[in-house]
Amino acid sequence: MKKLGAALLTGVLLFSIAGGSLAKGPAPKEKEADVSLQVTELVEVVYEGESVELEAVTKKKGSSYDVKWSFKELGSEEDSSDKGTLEEGETNLVTLPLEEGSEELADFYVSEASFTGLVPGTYEITASVVMQAGKSHVSFVGNDSVEQEFKESEAVAALTGFVAKNFVVTETRNPRGNITGYNVTYDLFAQYDNGTEELYQSDVSGSLSQNQLSKNESITIDGVKYTYVISRP
Repeated sequence: MKKLGAALLTGVLLFSIAGGSLAKGPAPKEKEADVSLQVTELVEVVYEGESVELEAVTKKKGSSYDVKWSFKELGSEEDSSDKGTLEEGETNLVTLPLEEGSEELADFYVSEASFTGLVPGTYEITASVVMQAGKSHVSFVGNDSVEQEFKESEAVAALTGFVAKNFVVTETRNPRGNITGYNVTYDLFAQYDNGTEELYQSDVSGSLSQNQLSKNESITIDGVKYTYVISRP
């Protein structure tokens, strides 16, 4: 009897263990999700400190959706977390054509994000998506990445002065017809420390007395006074 009781107890334990395993259900299955990531506004050149807008589009599967964004600097083994900022935006469920040009429609998740490169370099930005179907224990997993280069900002040229050009001179006369002076119209150009000039103001008016061939004029920008010369031929 003792041996029979032990055998029965062993059978009960084995059945309980097997039953417990069955109660846990099937192991979760993982399938591929199709994720398409793109920069929404293409700009020819992006400089450090500027941002690019991103959009991840994923065909809906399952009953839940989660997206995680990440980035890294390509060609660098250092931690990239302080070289850029990644701000997650909204996720919306929208109805779109199943394929480009197709009349068949489907539901898609559209997730938005904004990435700013704080340091010059090429960055890889990734959107990783997980969707789950609760009852079937299936997970749909996918990701996509884009590369974006951020160039070093161009140095801002410093203003060094002004120069007057393109003079148009007209005489002023008294009732007797004698010259009393000259009205001078000119274009005023700003000069910079990189050797370039830029039109600051056109058709500026000035005057010269009868005996003056030239004189100094001035303009004040941000509290700094700049002097330039106007003249007549």
